[in-house]
Amino acid sequence: MLATLLLLATAAAPADAVVARAGATPITAAELAERARVLNAPPGREHLDALVDEALLGEEGYRLGLQRDPAVREPVAAERLRAAAQRLVEKEIRPSAVPTEAMLREMFHATNDRVRVELALFRTQEEAASALARLAAGADLPEIAREGIDAGGRAGGEWRTRGELGAAAEPLFAAPLATFVGPLSWTPGFAVARVLAREVAGEEGLPAYREKVGRFAQTALEGQMKRHLVEQLRKGAAASVDEEFLSSTGSAVDLAPEAMARVVARAGERTVSYARVAADLRRLFGPRGGGHLTGKGIKIELARAALDELLLGEEALRRGFGEDPEVLRAVARVERAAVGQRLLARVREEAPAPTEAEIAAHHRAHQAELRIPTQRRCGHILLPSRERAEELLAGIRSDEDFAAAAKAHSLDAGTREKDGCLCDLTDDHLDALRRDGAARALADALRNATPGTTSRPVRSAMGWHLVRCKPPVPGRLLGLAEARERVAATLRERAADAAVKERVASLRRKADLFVDEAALARALAPRTSR
Repeated sequence: MLATLLLLATAAAPADAVVARAGATPITAAELAERARVLNAPPGREHLDALVDEALLGEEGYRLGLQRDPAVREPVAAERLRAAAQRLVEKEIRPSAVPTEAMLREMFHATNDRVRVELALFRTQEEAASALARLAAGADLPEIAREGIDAGGRAGGEWRTRGELGAAAEPLFAAPLATFVGPLSWTPGFAVARVLAREVAGEEGLPAYREKVGRFAQTALEGQMKRHLVEQLRKGAAASVDEEFLSSTGSAVDLAPEAMARVVARAGERTVSYARVAADLRRLFGPRGGGHLTGKGIKIELARAALDELLLGEEALRRGFGEDPEVLRAVARVERAAVGQRLLARVREEAPAPTEAEIAAHHRAHQAELRIPTQRRCGHILLPSRERAEELLAGIRSDEDFAAAAKAHSLDAGTREKDGCLCDLTDDHLDALRRDGAARALADALRNATPGTTSRPVRSAMGWHLVRCKPPVPGRLLGLAEARERVAATLRERAADAAVKERVASLRRKADLFVDEAALARALAPRTSR
């Protein structure tokens, strides 16, 4: 039964205002706004419909006991640790992370005090000390600098803030102007320097600075205190990361099943598997990964971060934050969603498999979709000018010549190591390339290439191309045996979608649904700034 209550009101709906109930589950304006935010769309009725469906699936999943399913308990346990750790930070670390007046003053002067400093750099402290003695005796700074690391020296000086100077700040701000001091610890090596000009910010600028960076300073201090706690927890738990194994995986994301299950970080009985690292890589960089983005360095950092999350979460539970009302609410939300998702997965798993007759009928009815299109295996060499292309063309007589020239001379890094190969191109590929006006001539050259010959130079926005193709492979219809798995997967997916749709519809028919239309209207109303 769908009951609708119309209420008269003009104010915006409070974030905790209930806009609907699905069975026993309330749906608030805040949940509606969050759904719209995640989808990067203005709040709409469709978002409420999705939340209602999720609530009904969750309640049905609880009725079936799916909250005890391992596929549900794992994300719930992870959320309990995450939410508890967050509350520990909010309740114990953040209140203490208040920058003192002395800290703010130090930051103020670190960023606003500066000196114009002229210097010479040396590899060792002894070389710098020797240079200082010679400068004190009247030697010329540029001449001395030529003997050091930076042969050009720093004649004329450059401005450096107190914070940039590090350990060298105190002696440079204390030294008389135009007087050489040293040796100073520098990056790299050691320096002999003199201050040509000095500016020290007045205290009158401190209030505005405090207002501007106070929150930033608090956040930085909070992060520092959190890192300190995590470092203590690491030491206490003898935390370790298997850097050797992670380095051996290169830039690959997904590995063999046994490697995915391998423990890559450990602290006492707490472990992190490679599967967790791979999941974080996919979340950050997409499913394929590759290159330095998914190399050993980031894998090691992700393994360490995952272990830190475990340690901080368990410390938060030890301190009692697992029973914090905010944590309990967060865990309940995740559990409800996980229970609903597990029910959906079960419904999909139980959808009937297609019969052989259904597979054959689909194959007959969808032959146009089950064709392998005509393909051309082509390659190209990208060059900076027509003259260079003509010069290279003169020496190409065979596929082998073309491959060698591509590897040696092509400017296209993506195909150079593949002997210039663009792989198998279909008419759809060439049509898409031709729609890009800047590559129209290249698309035509690829389509019309005479097999076994190299084209004349063709220009695109990228440069000049030489093109060479093999004979086209004609398209053909996939036979039933070849297409069977593809067709069966399509039919299984359709059956699963239909089963989910019917299950949701059945739950809606039986559920007690309530929508507060007035509260919903206020929640959906556009926000205007005054």
